[in-house]
Amino acid sequence: MGRGLKELLIFNSFLKNTKDSIVVKEYFATEDGRYSGGVIVCASAEKANHYGLTMDTIRGRTDFDLMSREQAEKALQDDIWVLSNGQPLEDIRETITHGDGETVLVSVSKFPWILPGGEIVGVMCIARKLATSE
Repeated sequence: MGRGLKELLIFNSFLKNTKDSIVVKEYFATEDGRYSGGVIVCASAEKANHYGLTMDTIRGRTDFDLMSREQAEKALQDDIWVLSNGQPLEDIRETITHGDGETVLVSVSKFPWILPGGEIVGVMCIARKLATSE
């Protein structure tokens, strides 16, 4: 088995088994320096499950398909900051509402998705559920 295939299989297994909510979203830079897209290209099973979906059926959706408008707007603004600055946002405490109405406190970190040539093409987000006493 080649190295690339092995890494892909490891990554897929990680996304299937982690209890963290992980999502990778693709964005496109427009000519006027803005960003469009925010389409999910992959997500952990945990993330998909929060919205009654699977790792396959969550692909192609955006935060606006999954979250309240207010929460999706906040996520978009954070994404745009990461894209524009090429820097991570780490350990942001937020309250998120899942598809079933459950409200949870999470620690969110977002990182730019950077291609080997240096082009930023998206955002990788990891959200970890926190105990309510934190």
